[in-house]
Amino acid sequence: MAFLGPGFGTLLILAALCHFNRVAMAVAGSERIMEQYALSPSAMGGVYSVFLLTYTIAMVPGGWFIDRHGPRVALAVAGFGSAALVSLTAVAALASSADSMLAALIAIRAAAGIVTAPFHPAAARAVALGLTGPARSFANGAINGAAVVGIASTYFVFGYLIDVVSWPAAFVITGVAIALGSAAWLASARPPAAASPAAGLAPAEREPSLLHRRDLVLLTISYAGLGYFRYLFFYWIQYYFRTVLGQSEEASRLFATIPTLALAAGMFGGGWLADRLQQRWGRRVGLVVVPAGGLALGAVLLVAGAAQAGAVWAVVSFSFALAAAGLCEGPFWTAATALGGRRGGSAGAILNTGGNLGGLLAPEVTPLISARLGWPASLAVAALLSLLAAVLWRWIDPYRGGDALERPA
Repeated sequence: MAFLGPGFGTLLILAALCHFNRVAMAVAGSERIMEQYALSPSAMGGVYSVFLLTYTIAMVPGGWFIDRHGPRVALAVAGFGSAALVSLTAVAALASSADSMLAALIAIRAAAGIVTAPFHPAAARAVALGLTGPARSFANGAINGAAVVGIASTYFVFGYLIDVVSWPAAFVITGVAIALGSAAWLASARPPAAASPAAGLAPAEREPSLLHRRDLVLLTISYAGLGYFRYLFFYWIQYYFRTVLGQSEEASRLFATIPTLALAAGMFGGGWLADRLQQRWGRRVGLVVVPAGGLALGAVLLVAGAAQAGAVWAVVSFSFALAAAGLCEGPFWTAATALGGRRGGSAGAILNTGGNLGGLLAPEVTPLISARLGWPASLAVAALLSLLAAVLWRWIDPYRGGDALERPA
């Protein structure tokens, strides 16, 4: 894949478009659907979580698909599948009752989770095949950063579409945009030289299971803590500013956008920093220090934000917290593909399964804790998980036990 050419550029666009879809559901829920159909936060949280549930269940099979058919095919399936199902979301508005509408949304989001599951492992595998040396963390960070830019733009762009053309029509427009982005990427991307690297391996070479690698298991558990931290913000930050802090609809869109953009900036910067530190301090130390430090700092800043009664200072604290969390993204994916070697797609899928198990809990657990103990307590739980995730990096060596042929020089 041409990572310095149009193939990489269109992959960044596709990442942004696919993730625009993920949070569009939350924007539509907060601004229209919950009020229109008298749905509780817990009911709407079920719609959010079912996407993450099926996405997580399909992740490991998706990794196998990547290793068999290559990242190019897997990314095309994720892109066009997402486009079709986003457009289909508009059909839910035809339901005759709130219960049937809710059931339709759950079914559509469940299918969307399945088809988009291979996206991030496939992108990380493509990076591993297309780049050598200390440059992978930046590429992985850039892909994830572009995805978060897509998320950050959702609050205003999708919110504007809802205002202008209604929420069902906004989903149709979004689906068409994703389809066009998928076609542009497929036309511009060159297949990696080793598009199906596991196909020729003998059975003995495919053993033992990747789950026997302690470093990958610890990495996955750590990523679960980061996943909970991030998804709390993805699904509830706009609601927090609008309902808990009493901001207007326009202000809540802005205050939700700023921290999410800070997360994207952290992803770009963290990948670059990890690559530079690897060159200076060695592969393991240079890679580990960025995610461990980012997770710990993010936990402290999140607690500081939870203590703020004013929206402006909360935005500042949350923005720095998410920027710190963003530093970790590129190193996580670089570590996973290094540990997976020629099964990098499967290793990335295992990593993302952990991240989404953590993310799966956040939409449901957050309103439950806040209802009983208040929102500061629900944010403190996310901070604690982030801190524990940082500690786990003490025992992770990304270059122990992986395929030596695919380790950075």
